[in-house]
Amino acid sequence: MPYNGQAGFIPAFEDYFAQFPGDRQPQLFQSGQMPKLARRVVRPGYRTHYVGYFFSRKNNCQIPFESAIERDACLLFEGSLNILRYTPQPTELTFTQGGRTRRTFPDFELIGTGRRTYVEIKPESNTLTAAFRSRIAAIRATCTLDGRSYVVLTDKDIRGKVLPQVADLYQQGRWKVPDRLTKMVLTWLNQLNGELRYGEAVERLRNYPTARCALDGLILDGAFKLDFSIQLAPQPLIPAPALLDDQQEVLP
Repeated sequence: MPYNGQAGFIPAFEDYFAQFPGDRQPQLFQSGQMPKLARRVVRPGYRTHYVGYFFSRKNNCQIPFESAIERDACLLFEGSLNILRYTPQPTELTFTQGGRTRRTFPDFELIGTGRRTYVEIKPESNTLTAAFRSRIAAIRATCTLDGRSYVVLTDKDIRGKVLPQVADLYQQGRWKVPDRLTKMVLTWLNQLNGELRYGEAVERLRNYPTARCALDGLILDGAFKLDFSIQLAPQPLIPAPALLDDQQEVLP
């Protein structure tokens, strides 16, 4: 079934939407319960920094953030197959530095195919001092004793080549699509045997916006093996094999 370069009507989808007309328009996810926070992030009243909520597909709930970098980190987590879910402000950590007991609150905890990882989000300019490096070394020593890892992600780490592609996918993938339609889109794509590129699939689905949402959601979920570090449009939609390596690090 080669692609003919034209957007138009796909009989299988026409039959589907004739049977389920309500599925033509995507719906917002009904947000689940937000995880319990060790420290409150979004407070009423005046503030000098950027705070808000990001809806997470992986967690099916709103995730609070307290900077634009943290919001972008959430997007990056959504596009990482090694991360199954993530929790904001997960716990209070105590550590010893310079003979004194101190405390810190990791910005996120990543739960995935490897060990759990605490993440601190910082502008790169804030990570260059000896004092910061000493503090992180002390925190990591404490986490190692508990079998956890502690990672610092900077704005340069987060806002790299991958983020624009994930952000584009998330614009459509964040909408709720009935499971029956997602299965149909997956079947349709698999029948094409990798003959269709992502940009061509988007064009063919132009008349079916909900199916486009399902497509981008499937890609975010790893159903197709695409390289998020380069433009998506020219890449073929080849079904991805199951992830077999359970020892992969939980990093974006």
